[in-house]
Amino acid sequence: MQWLKLGVVDIQLAKKVINENFTQDKGEREKAFSLYLSKPYQLIHDSPTIKHYTEWDLYDSLNLTNISRQEVKYNDTANVIEIIDDTIKIPKNDIQIDDLLNDSIISSDEHKLVSLAYSLSRRITINNEGEYYVKHVLNKDKYFSPSHLIINVPNDKQIKVVYEVLNLSESSLITPIISVNIEDNSSLDFQFVNFSSDNSLLFSYIKANIKGTMHSSIFVNGNKMGHVQFSTRLEESSVSEFSSRAFGTHSNKIDVVNNVIHLGQKSVSNGFMKAISNDQAFTVVRGVATIDETAINSSTSIIGRSLVLGKDAKAVVSPMLEVKTGRVVMAKHSAAVSKIDENQIFYLQTRGLSRREAEGIIIRGFIIEEQDPETLKDRIEEILKSLGY
Repeated sequence: MQWLKLGVVDIQLAKKVINENFTQDKGEREKAFSLYLSKPYQLIHDSPTIKHYTEWDLYDSLNLTNISRQEVKYNDTANVIEIIDDTIKIPKNDIQIDDLLNDSIISSDEHKLVSLAYSLSRRITINNEGEYYVKHVLNKDKYFSPSHLIINVPNDKQIKVVYEVLNLSESSLITPIISVNIEDNSSLDFQFVNFSSDNSLLFSYIKANIKGTMHSSIFVNGNKMGHVQFSTRLEESSVSEFSSRAFGTHSNKIDVVNNVIHLGQKSVSNGFMKAISNDQAFTVVRGVATIDETAINSSTSIIGRSLVLGKDAKAVVSPMLEVKTGRVVMAKHSAAVSKIDENQIFYLQTRGLSRREAEGIIIRGFIIEEQDPETLKDRIEEILKSLGY
């Protein structure tokens, strides 16, 4: 019998939600949903940075029969946005929410799942200076929970945003679509953290246009299949400092992509990608740093490292460069996949530690970063302790 491709969501249900749940841009939502139905997930290539590492069939076979209705309520906690099951709670001030689709950074045709998320989500916009915490939680099985977040950092302002995903359900999908615009002499500290169940799915698409400075950190753990794609465009004299980490346990599959495009002169990017694969996990950290011919006197560094802890675990590390001008300050990349260094183990054992304790110290030094908030460090500790480290 021929296998029937079902799709991410039930089509008739999605059309009903679009018709009944949104008051604006219904025509644009219908167009976005049509794009979702017609677009492929990706064109398959052999290049390691655009290869078919994500198992898109896992998304396409979901046929989710529940879609978040995103009822809007107010949150008494300042600068905290909660997207929980069918409800969005936002502060009464500083945060805008509406039913419009327009986004100056990410268009609805950039990816199949971007089109789907746009068609079924409300738009949340952060415009003002300050610190914001977004908590995206899903507790219901067979659910589709999209979000569309816009972060605009005005001239001479500073914003910090933490976006935390907790998909605690079975066979459900969360899809945060996040666009960032950073103006001159301004900065954004952005953290995206995912801790989800082993049978859930994640797709996140993040894109930034930078005239000022952006410090970003991505951490992904869990998921039957998790895909996070982060792209930045650097204008003149702008700076991007980024870190991405994938921590795969059990049979997790995680694919994290960081792409940086230098368009303006004297722009700077520095990126470090790390992955840990344990048990039967498969982790991928990859990306391309491109210096365009217009971006003379620019500098980029993209480094990838991975630790493989189990004999059945697999990892791919693929940082790449594309330099289109001979006038660069620096352009470097490197990659390494390895097991825990036996020399380091031996050294720590001579200090009285057991092998397992020594391995734990090395793993912590590899995956935990000094600037991590205590909440993230605590969650990493929980994972390591559950693995016996």
